Amino acid sequence: MRFLKKSLITQIKEEDYTDQEIGVIFLGISEIMCKIDLT
Repeated sequence: MRFLKKSLITQIKEEDYTDQEIGVIFLGISEIMCKIDLT
């Protein structure tokens, strides 16, 4: 799970996303992580 997060962060940094877009992406990731943890 940690590896997945790191690879996503790396992918995001390689692309040219704005801070706002990154924030939205991380919110989405956090929601997915919470759902995975709950199940």
